[in-house]
Amino acid sequence: MQLQKGSLANYLIMFIVLGISGMPFFSSNQPFTILFALGLIGLFMFSHFKKIDEEFLYVAGAIIACVIFQAVTFSFFKGITIMGLIMRILTAYLAIRLIGQHYVTYFVRVMVVLSIISLIIFIPIMIKPDLMQTLKDATPAFMSYKYELWGMEIDRKTLIVYNFVEEIDRLRNNGPFWEPGAFGGYLVIVYMLNTIREARLLGPINILFIVTILTTQSTTAYLALFAFIVFYIFFEDYSYATKSLIIVFGVAGYIAFQTIPFLGDKIKEENAGAKDAIETVGGDTRMASAILDWEDIKGYPLAGRGIWDETRVDKKFQYAIRNNGFTNFIAQWGILFFLFYFYWYYRGFREFCRIYGGNAFIPIVLILVIWLLSFSENYFDSPFFWSLVFLSIPLREVEAEEDEDDDGEDDSESDEDEDDNE
Repeated sequence: MQLQKGSLANYLIMFIVLGISGMPFFSSNQPFTILFALGLIGLFMFSHFKKIDEEFLYVAGAIIACVIFQAVTFSFFKGITIMGLIMRILTAYLAIRLIGQHYVTYFVRVMVVLSIISLIIFIPIMIKPDLMQTLKDATPAFMSYKYELWGMEIDRKTLIVYNFVEEIDRLRNNGPFWEPGAFGGYLVIVYMLNTIREARLLGPINILFIVTILTTQSTTAYLALFAFIVFYIFFEDYSYATKSLIIVFGVAGYIAFQTIPFLGDKIKEENAGAKDAIETVGGDTRMASAILDWEDIKGYPLAGRGIWDETRVDKKFQYAIRNNGFTNFIAQWGILFFLFYFYWYYRGFREFCRIYGGNAFIPIVLILVIWLLSFSENYFDSPFFWSLVFLSIPLREVEAEEDEDDDGEDDSESDEDEDDNE
């Protein structure tokens, strides 16, 4: 898979997909997301593609069936919410279809640029914290976004490629995303995919990603990165000496979680305060969200409670922030669609690993690590994560091209044999 000369349009599409998935300047701008979707539709209509792929129709059919069942179950339906869902899924499909088999490569390259920019901005701020306020004051008013939290309107400044988010207790690098943990999650995913592309854990690009992940100070990102490295070493062709380092990593990780405050203490505090969080602020911690979501799942395990706010949660906790993406997605869609959704992830990752020579177990590792990341953020309903559902579509064409090349070689060999016989 040799990448041809980079297309500016593909870079732009990839950047905006990431933007409407997690960069507040774009994701909070609904008219822009609609215009972007319409633009992709126009590009697709004038592209060389003859028809919509069957895989997209399968996913769309499953979503329609699930939504209809939920609407009948709860006697409730809100068209505007479904329209938003359709726009996100259509955007995801068209983006990956237009970029094609190099979708992951463009993802890696865009994340490289965003990582470098984040470090250029964050490191000086880390050295001189007052610089953040100086940059915010110098940022034009139009480069801002608003959102509502607990009945209050929050107004924040952003440089688009870097979002100013101030932490109470420490400085963290959140890059262009809504918060540092989200940036850390995207970085772990791009690190995993690039590791498979390059067949090595510590190439120059991966070192950049690791350094950037460290600056996010995201507990979940650290855990996910550690888990992937351990599994990758275990399943890939590493020496016994290298694999024995897993034990050393494990001991070092345990010590880190016992000694570094924002790692182990954060998890312990969330576990201990889960009950209080439920009673006071709904689900505004990962563990509290998981507990509440589990209660919702038990009531409607197969088909879920729907993506509508009116049916999703009990009225007692209707203003709760459900920030455990793993349990929230199951509660919304039910176990059946949850398994269907990640079946398509598996298909795409399996093709990706086949092309780049990854171990057969690595696709499962990728999904498990993404599940771990989702315990900290609501990822799965964003266009970028929906696009991974369709990853197998362009990668499938790579296999077809390889088969054609193999057939051509076989034919030429047969011709040579006939000539020899003559």
